[in-house]
Amino acid sequence: MTISKGYGKNVTMTLILSRIVGWIEYKFTETNTYMKTSYDALSHNTSVEQGIYTLDLSEDNTLTLNPQISNISSVNYIIVNQTRSEMTWQKVGTTYSKGI
Repeated sequence: MTISKGYGKNVTMTLILSRIVGWIEYKFTETNTYMKTSYDALSHNTSVEQGIYTLDLSEDNTLTLNPQISNISSVNYIIVNQTRSEMTWQKVGTTYSKGI
């Protein structure tokens, strides 16, 4: 699903970042909350974090995780590409490059 203003109720987007040593999954809801689940394949540990996010679609498509925390702790991403099933995002201040 796509996160967008006024899209409908109970919209959830799942992002999976595959890694050889584990994975990270983000689930975003329309109520501006998210759940981050991380799995470490080496230690077989799973951790779950919850937070809030803001989405600014009016200017530069900025996604901010935990904006209520100081500027040092909040994380900003620019949404580079978005479809109904996936989203490509990059941390503000980094350079985007397509994978293989």
